[in-house]
Amino acid sequence: MEGITLELYYDSTVEPFAEPEFNMEKIQQLLKTLMVKKVKVKIVDTAGWSREMLYEVFKKACRKDKTLGDIFSSKQRRGWFFGREVPALLIIRGKKIVDVYPQKGDNSIKTIAGYLQALLMELGEEK
Repeated sequence: MEGITLELYYDSTVEPFAEPEFNMEKIQQLLKTLMVKKVKVKIVDTAGWSREMLYEVFKKACRKDKTLGDIFSSKQRRGWFFGREVPALLIIRGKKIVDVYPQKGDNSIKTIAGYLQALLMELGEEK
């Protein structure tokens, strides 16, 4: 898909929270399939990053939609879990971040894997 870049932020040294569900093997498989379909993919291992570094990316990603950041936040600290306990997928068109996963839906959580599977279906991949 031209013009789209997927950036995955995760910490290889931290076990992600059970909710939202995140399976790195499954995510890597989906991303590899998308790369074959000419989708640009960047995987960023945030191991060793400070919370401040992660917060800077979080601020850019969630700047316009205040509710989007809820899934990455503790009661005391906005964006505290971003890219570490809660891996994050940024969808970028050109230089603009247009969406972030996971995110809260009406009564459920829209996962990274769910987005990637939907993108593959949109591109004509049976999965």
